[in-house]
Amino acid sequence: MEQQAVSIANFFNQPSIRSLPVVFYEDRWGMGIRLGVVPQGYSFYQLMYTDQLKPMRDFLSENNNTLVVMSEESYNFLYENKSIPESQPILSITKRIGSWLSSIHYSQKFIEKKIKREMWRQNLGVYLSRYYIKKEKFGDTVILERR
Repeated sequence: MEQQAVSIANFFNQPSIRSLPVVFYEDRWGMGIRLGVVPQGYSFYQLMYTDQLKPMRDFLSENNNTLVVMSEESYNFLYENKSIPESQPILSITKRIGSWLSSIHYSQKFIEKKIKREMWRQNLGVYLSRYYIKKEKFGDTVILERR
């Protein structure tokens, strides 16, 4: 992953790309800091609390030169209609006991992830699949640009 991050950072540091806005899609949201790129748009929680219906899509519509970073898994889901395997790993005994005694977070995080993925798809994914194409691929990360 480190070599992949270095390659992506070098890509974004090219003079012709350096000043372009970048949006990180779904599970790639946290990559910006590691790459030295300031993400544009909204985080998942900002999306939950905004009054705008689809702020990320509005941002992309207003900024046609924006690049989008997403996982290859998300790309295949949106562009090639491939399903994403939904697996629930077996929880350790400590986490099982913890979930019985305190929080449902351990068992609910899989449901939350599914809901979060659908939120991203509805708010931005459908738009991306219509107006954006693959520009580059680094390992399991895809960079999109406007058609």
